[in-house]
Parts: sequence; C-alpha cells; structure tokens
Amino acid sequence: MNKELAKISYLLAQGFSYPGQNNCNKTFFEAVKEVANAFEVPCGSISFSKDELCQAYTQLFINEPQGRWAPPFSSVYLSAQGLLMDKGREQAVKFYKEAGLEPGRLTEPEDFLVTELHFVAELLDSDNLGLLSRFLQQHMLKWFPCFYRRLKALKPHPYYLLLADLTSRFLDTTYQEVIDETT
Repeated sequence: MNKELAKISYLLAQGFSYPGQNNCNKTFFEAVKEVANAFEVPCGSISFSKDELCQAYTQLFINEPQGRWAPPFSSVYLSAQGLLMDKGREQAVKFYKEAGLEPGRLTEPEDFLVTELHFVAELLDSDNLGLLSRFLQQHMLKWFPCFYRRLKALKPHPYYLLLADLTSRFLDTTYQEVIDETT
C-alpha cells in the first residue's frame, strides 16, 4: 500500500510542477483522473492547453500583479510574518536531514510543495512511517490546509483546483493510514 501511495505523491508533485511535456499531456491527466476516482474526488471534464496552464500556474503560484496568489511554500503559512525562506523552510530541512537527505542544489526553496510531496513519497517508499507521521502532523498538515483554503478562494483553473482537492484528500488519507500502521 505504501508503494502505491508513494506513486500518488510523486504524481501530485509532478502535477504541481511548472507545466511541461511530462505533466501537460493526456496520459498524465488520465493518471490524475484515475487517482481522483480512487479517492472519490470529483473531476468532471476539464480541458486545458499547456499555454493556459502556464498562465494559470504563473498567476497562482509565482506572481500575480494584484497580489492574489497562493504561494506553494510552507514558510509563507508557518511564519508569523508570512515570509518566504523562514520557519517552514527550516522545519522542512530539519526533517530532510533526519531522514538522511541533504537537499542538493534546488531550483526552489526546500519548503516548496513539490519538494515536500517528493519527501512524502520518499518516506513512503522507504517505509519510514514514524518520520512520515511526524512530518505530516508537525509540518505539512499545519500549512497545507491554509494554502488549500487560499487557493480555493482564488477560484483557480479547474486543473489546479482538482490537484489541490486531491492533495488534501491524499494527505489526510495517508496520515490516517500511517497512524493506523504505527499504532
């Protein structure tokens, strides 16, 4: 079961990565829809082009001129001042080091949603459920719901809303399964 959850976490990380050849094609979206069906997350019919997703991604996650964006970084939600590269990043790095991982040269801060979803997948793959339980409880489930609410309030492109809905359900389900396995 953990290997399947790891694959889903990798898929979600890929979905939240900047749109490119690997996550803007029919095959990738069919995989997302299959996972959505498994988690009973309605996905309806969503159509999109790569250009449309690039524009939506930039406005939602990188830079929206009027400040209506949802930064996908834990530090923004865990820092008292909402600062990037603050408390959330430090927490994430501490967990990575505890797992024996040293973040190398990253193009994004260590607390980027994509990086954290990759970490969840790594912990699932290695069956490090104790650390995964603590990472979810003490870190990811503290900031992701805030990000999720902020994203939903922006009425994002349906593709990103689906990914957010699915990630929320995935994190909650994974946490419950990890708790069941570790108790």
